[in-house]
Amino acid sequence: MSSPEATAARHDPFAALRFRDFRLLIGGTFLTVVGEQMLNVALGWELYERTSSPLVLGLVGLVQVLPVIGLSLVAGHAADRFDRKRIAVLTMMAVALGALGLALLSYLSGPLVLIFGCLLVIGVARAFQSPALSSLLAQVVPSEHFSNAATWESSAWQA
Repeated sequence: MSSPEATAARHDPFAALRFRDFRLLIGGTFLTVVGEQMLNVALGWELYERTSSPLVLGLVGLVQVLPVIGLSLVAGHAADRFDRKRIAVLTMMAVALGALGLALLSYLSGPLVLIFGCLLVIGVARAFQSPALSSLLAQVVPSEHFSNAATWESSAWQA
């Protein structure tokens, strides 16, 4: 049996970061989370400026979360059945297209219904993105480093 000092000496908090694919995954996750937060703040600000309605702000969140709730089982099944990397790439492209649509609608002061349509597209994409990204973790790090990788992934989602 090893002593606590020996165990602590062997513990490497950066072990998962030694794998290139994991660094790319975590870096992408971090940038995605930061971008999503920036989008949410800017969108909330603009819609409140345009409507002065707290209800509209609540609908922004509702339109994005309902697909996640409603599609969670289907999205999890898709992540188990199909190529997770492809799902992650396609969903990030869908989020980017939705964000581009929002930028255009913001520039043109487009109608709210189209803004909520873009948000629905983003919500559906995020519903499929989350299980695909989470299950990619096991593919990019060896099992002995999985708990360390999960810690880093959790930190990236908290950005």
